[in-house]
Amino acid sequence: PEPEPEPEPEPDPKPRPPLPEMVLEPPYSGYLKEAVDYEELHYGKREEDKPVDPLALVFAGGEDASLYFRGFEQVPFTGWVKVWSDEGGLEELTHFKKGQEDGLCLLWHDNGFLHQQGYFTDGYEEGEWVFWDRDGNETKRETYDKGIRVEE
Repeated sequence: PEPEPEPEPEPDPKPRPPLPEMVLEPPYSGYLKEAVDYEELHYGKREEDKPVDPLALVFAGGEDASLYFRGFEQVPFTGWVKVWSDEGGLEELTHFKKGQEDGLCLLWHDNGFLHQQGYFTDGYEEGEWVFWDRDGNETKRETYDKGIRVEE
């Protein structure tokens, strides 16, 4: 009998792009370390201090959904969230409080340069947001009040 052909070797996984330099230094390095992956969160609606049937979580989204939860936790998520791009680079680092974006939000271009920086309050953009191009040059600043852009 003929010998079995050698199986094709598995391709090496594509290396993850380097992290943006700013997240290698405090305080951002601490935020990244404690951040959970966005995929661990789901959008739903629950009443605080009321236990949830895990099967009901499947149907917890929809129009009534208003907050982010992690896994089967009964309280809305509070903490840092990181989002990875399809290429594996860090795309976003945002703080959540009681299930909504609340606090610093940082977004990066795929080359590691900062793209946007701003703040959320109760799920809405608030105050000044700064935008940069792929080369790190500031392109604009926008001011928000409860999620609505304020003309200056």
